[in-house]
Amino acid sequence: MAVSYESLLFCDYPTETIRNLITVAVTNLRKKRPWFRFDTEVKDGVTLRTGRARLFGGERIGIIAEEKSVRIISECVWPTRIIDWGKNRENVEAVRQALKDALAWAKSRPGHELVREALACAYPELSESELAEIIARRGGNP
Repeated sequence: MAVSYESLLFCDYPTETIRNLITVAVTNLRKKRPWFRFDTEVKDGVTLRTGRARLFGGERIGIIAEEKSVRIISECVWPTRIIDWGKNRENVEAVRQALKDALAWAKSRPGHELVREALACAYPELSESELAEIIARRGGNP
């Protein structure tokens, strides 16, 4: 079994809103830590991967939206690795901080702004008018 570290961040939002917050947080996090890259999209979340050290294979980070919380798990890619020198904890804490920043940002804005920001992060090729059209079709709801 690979070395891993896990944390749970509680937030008072429904799962759909938490998914939008994850999108915003991960996009902002990747600006600060470009070695974090998208691995796969999973139901209610995403998986990131780091590749900082070829010798050790990096880590896989799962960020999953649950009801009123976000589960963050970082584990070594190589299952035989038994020492991680604190990398998994560092990854989880970086994701937690990015999510806390996104939560603080979201608390001061209406839901449709969070949806707009999440869409803009996920689809940077969309224009402002296309973003506005998508939000209008959804009724402006998060």
